[in-house]
Amino acid sequence: DFLYHSEYLGYMPPGFEINTNLGIEDIGHIPLNLLIMLGWPPVIDTSCGLQLLSVDCAPIKPSQIGMSILLTSPAYLLAVPLVMMHWRQRIVAGSAIAIVCVAFVNLMHFSQGWVQFGYRFSNDFAPFALVLVTLAIAWLSRRRWTYVLSGILVLISVLVNAWGVYWGVTLGW
Repeated sequence: DFLYHSEYLGYMPPGFEINTNLGIEDIGHIPLNLLIMLGWPPVIDTSCGLQLLSVDCAPIKPSQIGMSILLTSPAYLLAVPLVMMHWRQRIVAGSAIAIVCVAFVNLMHFSQGWVQFGYRFSNDFAPFALVLVTLAIAWLSRRRWTYVLSGILVLISVLVNAWGVYWGVTLGW
C-alpha cells in the first residue's frame, strides 16, 4: 500500500501511464502489463552509429521499463508447438495452467517495477515455462532442423541476457 501511494510512476511514456484510480491488484492493469511482458521493445537510437556498448550513445539499449520476454528469452517460443500438440499430457497441461495462473495474478499488479531487464515477474512462472521448454527440446530433437532451431533460440536467449547483464551493471541497475 505504501508503494502504491508513493512510488514514482512517471517513468512510463505518454499514453502508457499507470492508472492510479485502479486498485493495487486490478484486472484493469492487465492490458498495459501484458504489453510490457510480450511486446515492449528496447530503446533504439538511430543517431548513434555502431557503438554497440557505448554508455553515451548506443544504438540499442534495454528499456528500463522492461522488455518483451519474446525478445529476452526467445527459447520460450519452443513451448508453443509443444503445448498445441501435447496439451492433453498432464505435465504439459499442468505447466501451462501454472504459467497462466501465475502470470494472470502478476499482470494484475499496479506496477511491474522499474529498472529491470526483461519482464521481472516472469521469474515467478519461469520454472514452469522451463519444464515446457525442456520437453519441447526433447520432442523437437527428433528432427535435425528443429534440434538446430532449438539450439539457436537457446543461444540467442543466453546472448541477449548477457547483453542485459552488461547494461544492468553499466547503467547501475
